[in-house]
Amino acid sequence: MRREWEPEELIAAWTLLDGDWELVGNKTGATRLGFGLMLKFFEQEGRFPRHVGELPKAAVDYMAGQVKVEPALLAEYDWSGRSIERHRAQVRDALGFRESTRADEDVLAEWLADTICPMVFTDEGLRAALLRRCRTLKIEPPGRVDRIVGAGRARFEREFCLHVLNGLSADSARSLWELATGEDGFLLELKSDPGRLGLETLLEEIVKLRRAKALGLAVDLFGGYSDRLVGSWRARAMASHPSDFAANQPPIRLTLVAALAWSRTTEITDALVDLFIGLVSKINTRAERKVERAIEAEAKKVHRKTEKLFSIAEASLRAPEGTVRQVVFPAVPGGEATLQALVAEAKADARAYKARVRTVLTSSYTPYYRRMLPKLLAAIEFKCNNTAYRPVMDAVDLLQRYADIPNTTRHYDAGENVPIQGVVPDGWLEAVVDDNGVIERASYELCVIVPLKDALRRREIYVAGARRWRNPEEDLPADFEDNRDVHYENLRQPLDSSVFIATLKEAMRASMAACGRAILLGFKLLPRMKNIARQKLVKADADDQVPSCLTGMVADKPINWEIIAQQYDQMVKYATALRPGTAEAEQVLRRFTRSGPKHPTYKAIEELGKAVKSVFVAEYVASQELRREIHEGLQVVENWNSANTDLFYGSAGTIPGSDKEHQEVSMLSLHLLQSALVFINTLLVQSVLKDPAWQKRLTDADKRGLSPLFWSNANLYGSIDIDMGRRLDLGLAA
Repeated sequence: MRREWEPEELIAAWTLLDGDWELVGNKTGATRLGFGLMLKFFEQEGRFPRHVGELPKAAVDYMAGQVKVEPALLAEYDWSGRSIERHRAQVRDALGFRESTRADEDVLAEWLADTICPMVFTDEGLRAALLRRCRTLKIEPPGRVDRIVGAGRARFEREFCLHVLNGLSADSARSLWELATGEDGFLLELKSDPGRLGLETLLEEIVKLRRAKALGLAVDLFGGYSDRLVGSWRARAMASHPSDFAANQPPIRLTLVAALAWSRTTEITDALVDLFIGLVSKINTRAERKVERAIEAEAKKVHRKTEKLFSIAEASLRAPEGTVRQVVFPAVPGGEATLQALVAEAKADARAYKARVRTVLTSSYTPYYRRMLPKLLAAIEFKCNNTAYRPVMDAVDLLQRYADIPNTTRHYDAGENVPIQGVVPDGWLEAVVDDNGVIERASYELCVIVPLKDALRRREIYVAGARRWRNPEEDLPADFEDNRDVHYENLRQPLDSSVFIATLKEAMRASMAACGRAILLGFKLLPRMKNIARQKLVKADADDQVPSCLTGMVADKPINWEIIAQQYDQMVKYATALRPGTAEAEQVLRRFTRSGPKHPTYKAIEELGKAVKSVFVAEYVASQELRREIHEGLQVVENWNSANTDLFYGSAGTIPGSDKEHQEVSMLSLHLLQSALVFINTLLVQSVLKDPAWQKRLTDADKRGLSPLFWSNANLYGSIDIDMGRRLDLGLAA
């Protein structure tokens, strides 16, 4: 039970009501106080306190005031023996509860295995769910809660492993068993992340994906189980060595390796898509930079355009009153004819630049990068549900059909149906199609991979077997329609959109009124919020009255509540997908921010954002306490961020590490170092505050400014000798 209680919370939760007084009326002294506390504790927690230390001091004082007993007498209450058993029976009878039995324990363990274990993976979470279940069933929680949790977890693991084993073929099981030994080195390779962006890395990942798929794991091997559950087994397998696998029973060993291989297959597919997108962008960027450098060199070496432009500028500044013919023309050798030639050349430069970029792209793609395409198309299956991208998908199919044809065959067959519109940009037509209508393969492939990259980034084309680049429809929770009420409850939002909108409107109007009062009172605000002067408040409804002091600070257009009401269910659905990690925010935003008409759900989110932002800005301006809280927190965070530069740093802010796993270890090490430093600093501050002189000297403002987030006492350089058998002498009790 939490330790801190506000006065109104104490009144609501710990006040004895009419029926309660009938129970405590015949008791006196410590028994009266202890019984009252035990009764109200059970009402809230659904269980009895194990000892007096579980009772919040504020609750003890409040209850003592009600029953007219000194709080100190609670120490005399007997927490064992026949008296407390009789008191517990009275509480159970009054609240309609009963004691649990061995049969109840078996039923609860079965319920945990079937319902909770697939979604909750920590003992603490399982214990909390068990206590809630007992309260719902009006059963006093059994004394052996940990045993029930362990039994439920063991039962679920047996059922989960059996499900996985039944989904494995004999060949797959044999391959996984060999993989767990780590003898051929593929286990270590499977765990590794891609290296630096490059063609060789992409080709290595394709080989890795091919070997992972050769294990023969079904796509729906873990069907019916959540991604978080599979992810927990995958994390467990990632941290395991061959000896760790061997220490497990065969069903658990195979399930661990299957979860690892199945998860890594989707992750490698995602990594391949990332590499493909990055590589295509890199090819284009390098070609453009190469052409730009060549043009700059030619401009300086041959055309000497810079000198001519300098001469014109110098002459113009010398005689600003003169005409162009009198001043500018004589400043350039060749006069007007030279300037006309420069203008004509500039107009042709754009076309020439694009043509040179095409030439450089083709020359770099054909001998080097082109070898990635057939292997990539064989490893990844692209899919699309948008008919507008049918030409790109047809072009990908064409490339797949020609994947095994040698590159020495430079053109497509004359009778081949080659998609042009929607694939080949106008500026590339002359490079792709010659005067006879023959289509050159290398140039056409370059045209295909660019719109394919763009469509992947916008989620218009997706990849089968991927996770982050999968079908966008799979990002949303599949059980949303069946369990709508549960998802709304988890987000703590009302099912009725009108209730949600009414609450938000009320908050907007109240915050705007408070903002108006603050300005009328003549408060001089010096907010730290960036661009606060440019922020606009928004009216809840068009006919809302705006205080005259806020003229010019409120936007004319009110919130579009209609679209929020229409898309309320969809917004909650996307929020539900983001909360447990079913979908990533970046991938959802890619779907919303793609080209074309704006997604209606995104429009609703924008309108909702305006309303929430308006409430925040109004409260920020009106409340000095809120601004102080925000600024103090920001100062602490910014101060600590500067500490990270000294404690732990990378190249240009990049965390070092050869792969994601090493980077995660680096970040966890930073968190550990931060926690250790804060702990030591807290002890140091406590040792100073023990001095009564400091306690009298510090004001409330001084105490509010105390923070353990400092590092000037840390030795960042040199040798540090660690003696694990010696403690810091801080003058504190051990």
